[in-house]
Amino acid sequence: MDKRILILFFFFFIGCEELTQQFLQQAKLLFANECENGTTFMIATYNVENLFDTEDDPHKNDNAFTPGGKYRWTKRRYRKKLKQIAKVINRLNEKAPLVLLELVEIENRKVLEDLVQLLNFEVGIVHRESDDRRGIDVALLYRKDWFKVLQVQRLPNPPQARTTRNILYVRGTLKGVELHVFLNHWPSRRGGEKKTFHKRVAMARLLRRKVDKILAKDPDAAILIMGDFNDYPDDVSLRKALKATPHSHRNATLCNLAYATHEACEEDAAICSHCYRKHWGMLDQIIISQSLCQGIGNLYLLQEAQAFYTPDMLYSHPRYGLMPNRTFSGVTYHADGYSDHLPVYTLWCYTNAFAVK
Repeated sequence: MDKRILILFFFFFIGCEELTQQFLQQAKLLFANECENGTTFMIATYNVENLFDTEDDPHKNDNAFTPGGKYRWTKRRYRKKLKQIAKVINRLNEKAPLVLLELVEIENRKVLEDLVQLLNFEVGIVHRESDDRRGIDVALLYRKDWFKVLQVQRLPNPPQARTTRNILYVRGTLKGVELHVFLNHWPSRRGGEKKTFHKRVAMARLLRRKVDKILAKDPDAAILIMGDFNDYPDDVSLRKALKATPHSHRNATLCNLAYATHEACEEDAAICSHCYRKHWGMLDQIIISQSLCQGIGNLYLLQEAQAFYTPDMLYSHPRYGLMPNRTFSGVTYHADGYSDHLPVYTLWCYTNAFAVK
């Protein structure tokens, strides 16, 4: 018997609205790998490894990325970098319509405008300059026919991390569902993980306070948090300070969709978004609120976070083995490189078959 007929049959005999809503939630989970009569789409985050233009900005420490700088960053190298990153984004979009994409480590709006000219689909841009010393920022590319921007806010950095990238908050509607999006690039581990972890904990607490304010007003709010956290899903900053737990924890307010892939990488059973001396891990993650975990409106989750790659996006290091095919190793330039990170993506379904509030 057709599954939709079974659903209608069930509705006919249920008079309680609460039970009906519970059944709808279970039906979404039951068909979570199918997206029948709907559209599969993608949400992703990608650290593109120092996407700078070639010009010297007197307000930024970007001298290394100029023609006469440390990396000899010429227009030719800049154009090649743009083509490589655009190639990856177009490949993502070929897998499924790419509706929301966070970009990490971009210098300014100009590089974004140059980049989107090379894409095979039209997108809008959300960008704000950050307080980062080098001038690298986060940004959001979005499909205008799917996502409508209502508000953009740059969160002020905590005292422990004043000169890092600000968390960028974007409120909008995704196919009619109000969505709170937080774009992240937390302080790096440069200088040692133990010496710098307090900075990432401070960013996590800042973000958690903002999340709590949203949930206090609307416990069913749809919240999307993504980016390069420079910590792994089981680190203190994410697990305890942000309180982002595995998807399997049903009572969690925030579900970290990168947990399962990260655990598989620790057992050498998968490739994650980043590799440090043979150690693969998910520094790049996508985290969602419980309402999105269960499905909200006409949206529900199909696939948890995974790293995206094709063979040319990887290379075999003579000492450390398989790694992301990056643009620079030290000051050595790799013309066919992409980034020292791989994109991380999730798949979703938009359908009229279910509508849960």
